[in-house]
Amino acid sequence: MIKKSLTVAALAAGALFAIAPLANADDAPVDPNAPADHSSEFVMYTGIDQAKAVQAAGQQVVVGPYVPTPGGPNMIVCRGDGKGVPLYACKQVDAIGWTTLTPVDVPVLGHVWVYGLPGQ
Repeated sequence: MIKKSLTVAALAAGALFAIAPLANADDAPVDPNAPADHSSEFVMYTGIDQAKAVQAAGQQVVVGPYVPTPGGPNMIVCRGDGKGVPLYACKQVDAIGWTTLTPVDVPVLGHVWVYGLPGQ
């Protein structure tokens, strides 16, 4: 009797685990306005030629003291997805906490993100 009960319980558990992935088949769409790590889309400014090449490749230039590290200690988090919704409200982690990155259009250089402008 115990053996039969254990067999039935094992079969029921197996059936439950077999259909569990189907219950999660329709994941909710990702909100493009939710904060997300966009560090891999940013490159630290090292010169005008480099900045123009980075922008031509579709990446963002950040002018600041920290190299962006995806998922790491100096990650950059923004709202927007950079495709359908432009990036906005970007912040970078530093030794103290989160610092605002301000989008600025600079003559010759173009659109860049500047770390910690006063008053931001």
